[in-house]
Amino acid sequence: MYQKISLIKVVIMLLLLGPTLVAVAQRAGPSGTTVPICVKRNGQLRMLVGDGTCGPSEQQMDWVVGGEVTDITLGRGLIGSREDGEVQLELDPAVIQSCGTCAGGKVFAGFDDGPGTTPQGADAPNHGDPLPGISFLPVPAGKYVVQAKLWVSNTLDARLFVRCKLSAGVDFDWVEVTVRERDSAALALTVVHEFDTDDGVVVGCSDNALGSGTEWNDLKITATEVSDLSNVFLGGS
Repeated sequence: MYQKISLIKVVIMLLLLGPTLVAVAQRAGPSGTTVPICVKRNGQLRMLVGDGTCGPSEQQMDWVVGGEVTDITLGRGLIGSREDGEVQLELDPAVIQSCGTCAGGKVFAGFDDGPGTTPQGADAPNHGDPLPGISFLPVPAGKYVVQAKLWVSNTLDARLFVRCKLSAGVDFDWVEVTVRERDSAALALTVVHEFDTDDGVVVGCSDNALGSGTEWNDLKITATEVSDLSNVFLGGS
């Protein structure tokens, strides 16, 4: 009974681990019986019921119920041990430790609830004092996908033109919108860029009001470091 329970545990673990399975060997016990199963190419197991057959992408095998697991060959990332017929599977600690040197996976984010007055001059949204634009998020050298979101609100009884720009080095994204009287608009921007040295991303906005016209609020900037970047032209030849 102990051996049967141990085997069931192994089968369940191997079902969860999927493609990490390579091979399992068993030794039949005195009262062992065989059960037909189908092994998929990704390592998953399926028990045959009734007159069922394995599919074209599966291989039929016979498993011994009540037998003892004698050997197990594991794929990359797993370690295993056997004691009294019970196999213990664990994730190799080296897999987690090696991720400390992996490129990417870090997130740098910042926010400013505002409100702040939008600078004048719709043609130069990334100019400001003392910092460029309305906000600046510093990031270390690396490859990034950067996203920004904010609201702009018109405080006047006249329609205003607003432009906002997200800049990362020489790469940028910008949006321009007409905001109706006493109304608000949500803006979203995205850019990808690789920084060779520590630097930062800038969000700037400006409007065409002669005086105080629009306000920005609820600004959020998120820079996600990645291991690789691809940015291709999607238009025709």
